[in-house]
Amino acid sequence: MANGGYYPVIQNSLEAALTAEINSTATTAPVDLCQYFIPAGWVHTDISAANPVMVVLGPDNADYTYPETVKITGISAASGAGNLTIVREIGGTATAGAARTWPIATKVAVVLTAQHIQQIHDTLNNLGYQNGIGVEWNKISSSPTLARTDRFGATITPSAGDFNLSPIWGQMRRCNLADDGTVNAWHGDADFAYDGSNGEVMVFIPSMYYYARLVDNDTKIRWAISERPQTDFKRHPSVIVDGRFIPGFYVGAFPGCAYDVTGAATEVDTIEILTEPTADGNLTLWLDENYSFTVAILDADTIEGVIDKIVAAGVKTDKQGITWTPLKVDATHVSYTAGSTGLKTTVTMPNVLGVTSTIVKTTPGAGGYVLNDSAGVDMTASTGDKLSSVAGVKPISGNQNTLTRANARILAENRGAGWQLLDFN
Repeated sequence: MANGGYYPVIQNSLEAALTAEINSTATTAPVDLCQYFIPAGWVHTDISAANPVMVVLGPDNADYTYPETVKITGISAASGAGNLTIVREIGGTATAGAARTWPIATKVAVVLTAQHIQQIHDTLNNLGYQNGIGVEWNKISSSPTLARTDRFGATITPSAGDFNLSPIWGQMRRCNLADDGTVNAWHGDADFAYDGSNGEVMVFIPSMYYYARLVDNDTKIRWAISERPQTDFKRHPSVIVDGRFIPGFYVGAFPGCAYDVTGAATEVDTIEILTEPTADGNLTLWLDENYSFTVAILDADTIEGVIDKIVAAGVKTDKQGITWTPLKVDATHVSYTAGSTGLKTTVTMPNVLGVTSTIVKTTPGAGGYVLNDSAGVDMTASTGDKLSSVAGVKPISGNQNTLTRANARILAENRGAGWQLLDFN
């Protein structure tokens, strides 16, 4: 180093300040911002005589006269105010860079050391995202393991934290999205919600270029993405809308569920017992197809006795957290009322032990998110129900509703302009 080992305090360097004066023999320097001197990936206790950090003391102006290079061998706090344990007169001469008295508010600036440069080099070398980052699969191997590669096929080993620095991966984030495409909140905002109360829960994916090709005599498949155009890369079709490029797109954060657009209504199901028991045993009742419980009955029970025992079993909570409250209607009927609005699957009770019954929806549930994939989702284009992405709701399937690809597209498009089903061919 031509300057004899000392460094000027360049304006706008990452810097803290002394919170008290230190003299030329002091080995402790009180500062206001300890976190500025802790390398990425370290904690403050990692810094020691064996793993020091270099800084300089000096004025924050154009007068760079004789700043002092200091070696930090200890830090008392992870952030905020604390004390630096320092070694003085690192490099320099008796005049240039020598230890001296420094007043309160003197700047303490980070020196870009070989260590910092190596960290930058390692990060860029591992990521390779300026040239594209991807994966490669060996078709002739029985292992499904993918190798992370740069666009040229060189193996890279990015850490989880490195992905946050990627121009593509680092911009992927959850949000609440309104039907008109407005972002109501980003994950981390105070009003972000997973339950749909502030919009659908989506993931923003930024615009990108990609390629997919066979390599190594067609024995491997390599996929890669890049934030900018490169040889053999193409715009991802998801960011081309009506012939124009868009800055990104949104995908559901959760498997698609259904939203019932009709007015809210609470489900009431009524069970009518038709015949008395002919043996001792247990009746099994199912609530919304996802929760069952048993009621012990006797051969000697009357129909009303069976009704009374069902009511005595009390309020039940199904697997979606919905309460079901029984009510004795008369000597042959008992009803169950759901504790929330929305579509529900009718209560069921198999005919066993001689007990037969009929069960009807006295009041069909309606409105809101279809919590348990219940029957009754309206697949009508434009006016029907909608596909949704929220937490805590069972995905829609073909078990209770006719969920063809065409119908799923209708549900997606019913949410509004620009919404569509993400197809995988």
